[in-house]
Amino acid sequence: MTRQIDVLDAVAKQTGVSVDEILSRRRTARIAYARQLAYLLLRNELDWSYRQIGDLFHRTHATVIRQFRTIRHEAQIDIPTYEDAVRIRRRLHTDELLPA
Repeated sequence: MTRQIDVLDAVAKQTGVSVDEILSRRRTARIAYARQLAYLLLRNELDWSYRQIGDLFHRTHATVIRQFRTIRHEAQIDIPTYEDAVRIRRRLHTDELLPA
């Protein structure tokens, strides 16, 4: 079963941004991108509400909705973004099969 830390770890490995940076208030492009990917995966893989995601990241649900829509759109039109999301999903589902 995938957990929030699994999603954050997978995003961190794929983007080279630490989990602490993803959860931080910093807004550099690299960190914001990783954070948006985490929003996408938490929403799509774990079926989290925008409010739950906002609580984890200390952001309003409105901010999460806006960023979620941005990254979802980017994943539809930008091949590298799409590939990052696919690789993270694969990592999540592959890791589920490995013994703990």
